[in-house]
Amino acid sequence: MNMHKYQTIRILIFVWACFISAYKSYAQYTCNQAPIGGGGFVTGVITHQTSGDIYCRTDVGGAYRWDAATSKWVQLLDWISDDERNFSGVEALALDPQNANNVYMLCGLDYFDSGKTAILKSTDKGNTFTAIDVTSKFKAHGNGMGRSNGERLTVDPHNSNILFCGTRRNGLWKSTDAGVTWNLAWNGVTTTPNDNGICFVVYDPLSTVVNGVTQTIYIGISRTGSANIYKSTNGGATFTDISATTSFMPHRAALAGTTMYVAHADAEGPWNTSGTGSIYKLNTSAGTWTNVTPNANNYSYGGLSVDPSNANRVIVSTINIWSNNQYGTTWGDFVYLSTNGGTDWTLTNGSNSTYNNDGIGWASGMLHWAGSIEFTPGNTAEVRTVSGN
Repeated sequence: MNMHKYQTIRILIFVWACFISAYKSYAQYTCNQAPIGGGGFVTGVITHQTSGDIYCRTDVGGAYRWDAATSKWVQLLDWISDDERNFSGVEALALDPQNANNVYMLCGLDYFDSGKTAILKSTDKGNTFTAIDVTSKFKAHGNGMGRSNGERLTVDPHNSNILFCGTRRNGLWKSTDAGVTWNLAWNGVTTTPNDNGICFVVYDPLSTVVNGVTQTIYIGISRTGSANIYKSTNGGATFTDISATTSFMPHRAALAGTTMYVAHADAEGPWNTSGTGSIYKLNTSAGTWTNVTPNANNYSYGGLSVDPSNANRVIVSTINIWSNNQYGTTWGDFVYLSTNGGTDWTLTNGSNSTYNNDGIGWASGMLHWAGSIEFTPGNTAEVRTVSGN
C-alpha cells in the first residue's frame, strides 16, 4: 500500500469515528418545541359544534388545534419541508360537520415558488395530512389582504364528499370526492379590484337536501359598488344577487337557524380599513335584511359569531380600530354582544369582561385586527378572538 492510500484510509477512519461520536452525543438529547411568546397574526378561529374541537389558522405560521387536556395549541404543520414552505400560509380551514376527524386547509403564498398552492386533507384531526396540489387551477395567498375574511373553504353539512372553495382570482371551485379533485363550479365573479375575490362560502344546513346534496349556499364577494352577496338554491350550480348593501364589502357570515348575520367593512383589511362598516341580519325564510349595526356605530366590522343554541345571541368585533381604551390601555378593537338579535348591544370590553394574555405579559390589553371571533362550543360564556399582535 502506498503512502497516499494509507493517509486517505486514516482520514476516512478519523471522519467516521467523529461521526459516530457526534451521533452518540446527539442521541443523548431530546428535541422539542420551545414557546417563546412571539407575536403574529392569527387570522381565523374555526370550531366544530359537535365535537367541540377548536382550530386556528395563521398568515405565515401554519395552523393549530387546541388541546384542552394540556391547555396548549398543537402545531399541525411543523412537518412541511422547504419545498412546501408555501403551506405555512393558511388562507382557509374547514371542518367536516359530519366527521370531526376530517380537516381541510387551503394553503399558499404568492411570493414563494410561483404561488404554489395546495388543499391539505387530514382524516385524523390534523395529525397527518395529504397534500393535493391545485396550483394549476387556483392560487391562495395566506398572507394577502383580506386574510382574516372567511371561511372560503367549506364542507357540505350533509355530504362529506362535497366541498366548495372560494378563490381570489378564479371563481368558485367544487370537489365531489372529499377534496381529491377540483372543478370550476361558478365563474360569475372571478376577480375583484382588491384581489380578494370570494371571501366566504356558507352552507344553510336547514335547507333542502336533494340526492344527498345541500341546496342552499351563500357566498361573499370582496368588493363595494356592485353585488357582493350571492345565494344558490341548487347546490352551487347558479347564484343570485341578494346583497344587503353595496356601500361596504362583506368579511364574514354566521348562520344559526333561519338567521344569518354578515359583518361588513369599507375595505378587506386587516390594516387598510378606514373605520366604517355595518352589521346586517338576514331572515333566510323571508329573504329580508335588517341593519343591526351595534348602537349605530358604523365601524369596520370583521369578526362575527352566533350562539348555535340561540340565534338571538351574537357577538361581533371591529377590525383595525385603535381608539378604544379597553383594559386600561389605548390599544384595541371593540367587541359587542347582543342577546336579542341585534336590537340592543353591549360593549363587552373592559369592566364587562376579562383579558387572558396566556402568560405573555407584553401582550396585555392588546387587541387589534380582530377579524375573527368565535363562541366556544359547549361554553358560550367564553369567546376567542384573534389579533395581529
